[in-house]
Amino acid sequence: MTAEQERFAEKMTYWSKMRDVVQHEDNLVHHRFTWLLQYEAIIIGGFFLAENAALTNGATRVIVATQLIFGCLMVLSLWFVWINGTAIASAYTHIRSVNDAWRRRYSEERHAPIKIERWLFRSNKDKVDETTEPPVGASEEFPPLRGMFTHSTVSYIQSSAIVLMLFNVIGLIVCGVVTYVVLANPEALKVTPKTAVQNVFVGTTVRNSGN
Repeated sequence: MTAEQERFAEKMTYWSKMRDVVQHEDNLVHHRFTWLLQYEAIIIGGFFLAENAALTNGATRVIVATQLIFGCLMVLSLWFVWINGTAIASAYTHIRSVNDAWRRRYSEERHAPIKIERWLFRSNKDKVDETTEPPVGASEEFPPLRGMFTHSTVSYIQSSAIVLMLFNVIGLIVCGVVTYVVLANPEALKVTPKTAVQNVFVGTTVRNSGN
């Protein structure tokens, strides 16, 4: 076996091991993001169902208890989203460190960033060339360990965690507003709790049903 063949075999072994690490981290991202979506779907769906049931048929005590329970759950959800978002970011950081180690060991294996083709409102002028010239001095023998793509700020998977955090914040605000309306304006309950809260959100004045 020639020296060139030995070096290629060495690179193949190293690349395979590093690629296994990347695939492991990708699987962790998949699991963490799936758990996050499932948890948020249960919380948000249960929130709407519980709010509708409490405001339609519940007494003041039931309504306030519902807001307290879901207010605590929204705070817990914010923490859960934060932990998962951090864990996902940690996985991508590890993938980047593995890719950096590969490129430091074999400096010739450098790939130019690839622009992602637009999939929404795509036109012919947005088509990206199928080939990308490697950086000067590079001689690529292996595919990159990670996707060498350029992303916009909103196209990263971590952006989904930010959106879910916003849902939790909105839910927490709704719980606070409903509690305030029910406790600060008892006369509104004569109209029915659901109508009272709806009137607050649409900006109308709640009138005493006895007048």
